[in-house]
Amino acid sequence: MHDDLICTAMKHLGILPEEWHESKAVVTRDNATEGLQEHHAAILKDMFAGTHFTMRGLGETTANNRGNQAQ
Repeated sequence: MHDDLICTAMKHLGILPEEWHESKAVVTRDNATEGLQEHHAAILKDMFAGTHFTMRGLGETTANNRGNQAQ
């Protein structure tokens, strides 16, 4: 994602540049997967990587239902 898109989004949300930089620094230091076994980390990675995709000719990201049960 390009920085200009993030800046535009933050501006629309009313988040000041200083607040954004502070939040980014906190997130960068945080490691929510520290101590996970390799298998569990792979499951987590797959869960996030398999939730959306893009296709040539479509202007938007497309969500899939992989792993979700239809109600």
